[in-house]
Amino acid sequence: MSEGESKNCTVGKYLLARLKEVGVKQIFGIPGDFVIGLCAQVPSNGLQGIGCCNELNAGYAADGYARENGVGCCMVTWGVGELSAVNAIAVSFVDHVRVVLISGAPERRARKEDLPLHHKVGPYTTPRKIFKRITVASAFLDNPEDALHQIDHCLSVCLRKKGPVYICIPIDMVDTPCAGSCIGPFAPLKLVKEDIDEVAAKESTEEAARMLNAAARPVIIGDAGVVRYGLKSQFRALVEHTGMPFALMLMAKGIIDEEHPQFIGCYAGRRAKKEVWEYVESSDCVLQLGVFPTDKN
Repeated sequence: MSEGESKNCTVGKYLLARLKEVGVKQIFGIPGDFVIGLCAQVPSNGLQGIGCCNELNAGYAADGYARENGVGCCMVTWGVGELSAVNAIAVSFVDHVRVVLISGAPERRARKEDLPLHHKVGPYTTPRKIFKRITVASAFLDNPEDALHQIDHCLSVCLRKKGPVYICIPIDMVDTPCAGSCIGPFAPLKLVKEDIDEVAAKESTEEAARMLNAAARPVIIGDAGVVRYGLKSQFRALVEHTGMPFALMLMAKGIIDEEHPQFIGCYAGRRAKKEVWEYVESSDCVLQLGVFPTDKN
């Protein structure tokens, strides 16, 4: 966003600019009445809007896009519209996929006065309460004083925690000028940093190295976390540096060419080929990287 644009920045423009900054190029959705104002601004802010058959379809499209692109976005209308996307967002949550669900809500007065509008599902707070259970962060942008902070916080957590987030923006907030913090070109998005015990991290790394070096039959297993955290090249470098055999969980299938001489196959517990699970389960040291343990593995 240029200096001239940022001086006239609105909450809607800021949200779209931040989406573009984190790598979103296409937004999937349904231009329902409460979100249509924001949808109309998508092309003029350098993004492409892609209409879908329904909200669930839009959610799954955003999920698939995020798996390839890194971050995806789904834009739908409030109430029954956004609740139609619940299953897709739940999949993103379970699989650690970064999807931004944007819901366009009625004007703030309707919420304040509890007006009986169409698409209303019980209290106005119902949708956000539901999405709080299947997202890593959520925000309701009803105050221009903290809207920018809430947007930045949600997107930062989305990137760091590798999961979907929920942002609800009332229709009368889309063209509301940003509060004074958006004077001049705004600073790059800052990620919410996770506290790391450097001493413990060093000790655990050294202990893992000792165990691997002492093992007679070590094996490395990679799973979806390697993909979600963008560590495919580092995973390959580690495998080739150690020379150890490796297996992949099904959600990491294909992150390294399966013709690789160290690849022993896909591991999914006893559902894997016999020679694969026998090798893994007879190993005296298993290094699991990015593994999300479930009943299937």
